[in-house]
Amino acid sequence: MTDKEAKKLLEKLKKGDMQPMPHYCGKCGVIKGNIVKREITETYNIKGNTKITVKGDAAFCPICGARISDECDRILEEKAYREYRVQKGFLQPEEIQMIRELYGLSPRKFSALLNLGDHVIYDLERGVISTANTYNAIKSVSTLDKLQKYLNENITKLSVKDVNRLRELCKSLNIRNDTWSEVLPMTALSRLSLAM
Repeated sequence: MTDKEAKKLLEKLKKGDMQPMPHYCGKCGVIKGNIVKREITETYNIKGNTKITVKGDAAFCPICGARISDECDRILEEKAYREYRVQKGFLQPEEIQMIRELYGLSPRKFSALLNLGDHVIYDLERGVISTANTYNAIKSVSTLDKLQKYLNENITKLSVKDVNRLRELCKSLNIRNDTWSEVLPMTALSRLSLAM
């Protein structure tokens, strides 16, 4: 669930469209609908070698004060993953999706174009962390030469329709001498150019 989706759920709760789910405290055994939220600082060890510290809300039992697992934990974890990607120079899930959609490919077809496993792009767009090589492959197709290279190397993994559409895109970009700055928003473009 994205931060945007979590905010929508909270709005529904505030409007009374949804009832709060009861929380179970593992320490005192109390099931309560109300919880206490406090801002905390938490450190995550990502990929076994990088510690990322983030701040955010956490849920606590109103009776004994023990930490209760809820949606706040997922939001904190996602903040840590986003910060990890920034520190490593990796693309964020929405940037990967934007690049893939520029080519008009499904996650599976974009994975095939890059010679990655079937579900790699799907997983990355949902927030899974991968290797630097995977992110570099995605960044590299922002240049016309690399896109053509991947297309030629993996032509048999795509449909004729997809190959023709990508070739036309390459041809039109080459003829018009377009740059990706005209296509990609600045956040993604600046991250792509820094990696090249």
